[in-house]
Amino acid sequence: MIIREFDLFQGFENDVVEEIMTAASTVTLKKGEAMFNHDDPADGFYVLNSGAVELVVPDTRYAPYVARSIGEIVGWSSMAGRETYSAGAVCLDDTRVIKFDKQKLDTVLRRHPAVGLLFYKRLCRAVGERLIECHHTMVKMHSTG
Repeated sequence: MIIREFDLFQGFENDVVEEIMTAASTVTLKKGEAMFNHDDPADGFYVLNSGAVELVVPDTRYAPYVARSIGEIVGWSSMAGRETYSAGAVCLDDTRVIKFDKQKLDTVLRRHPAVGLLFYKRLCRAVGERLIECHHTMVKMHSTG
């Protein structure tokens, strides 16, 4: 598991990366399998290693987002203070992710505040990019719909 390749963790010192890896585990899921469901306890976030994951919001016709690129984050709301996931996540293909346990990672980031600050800045950037992409998708749907 090479988390240094992911934007969230680039440039961190070796000892910090080793600590972060204690919060990580590899998860393999089959096509059609739920990674997590809407309102499940938000106990961690996932970084896509292979496959594709569709976010699913209950009572809607549209999937707000599909993660397809290596390094994309799914379930980030767990690190943003939410107790439950705001959407579900279903695998569109056989999928492999690295799951980061929220409590364990939080402990590491508290021990290394400068790394924690950089981590959260990068997480905010990823969330902002996702919101912009979702906005563009909604505009397209509205203009063709």
